[in-house]
Amino acid sequence: ATSASQLAAGRRDFPLLAVNVPRTRVRAKLLDPESAVHGLRGYEGYFKDWSEDSRYLEPFRGVDYRALPGRTLFEEQIDTGGGVDESRTITLEWERMLRGRTAGVVLLEAERSDEEGSRRPRLGAQALIQVTDLGLVWKRSPHGLDVFVFSLDSGAGVAGAQVSLVSEENEPVAQAATDAQGLARLGTSEGAWVVARKGEDQHAVRKE
Repeated sequence: ATSASQLAAGRRDFPLLAVNVPRTRVRAKLLDPESAVHGLRGYEGYFKDWSEDSRYLEPFRGVDYRALPGRTLFEEQIDTGGGVDESRTITLEWERMLRGRTAGVVLLEAERSDEEGSRRPRLGAQALIQVTDLGLVWKRSPHGLDVFVFSLDSGAGVAGAQVSLVSEENEPVAQAATDAQGLARLGTSEGAWVVARKGEDQHAVRKE
């Protein structure tokens, strides 16, 4: 996966596939909840068309790791070596990368470890993963937008979650708390992102 959500109560791991890369630097940045939408929007630049950067057949078009707001929780050099043209899958554990947190919006970056001064092209990959238990379903209604927030683990509605509708620039448009059944009613449907948050858990989805 390059951009996805994973169940906070799931297997709690992320597979990294390496081929012909003996050592890899892996780091994980936990995005600030207040600016997660900026991070998600900025990460969309990862999917540039190849014609925009044709210096290499497979250029690493990663977003600037330093530009996304947050803090690095995990950084490690990992032995990913194997035989020539032999693939190897390394399991990255969320417990270690999140330092015990149950949820978070995380930028993962894996990059080939080269000797200092090497002029070889960068090889790597990035993934932006929302580790969350908050599922979101919404529909337009006569008064605006009805948003149902539920647990991805149990399917039950989540009471007391803060639901926001924000603009493309992460400006708040409408906000409401979910009721006992997990339903929040927003007074407008004009906005770019739907965001649900409860405690340290947050899930943001672009409103198509």
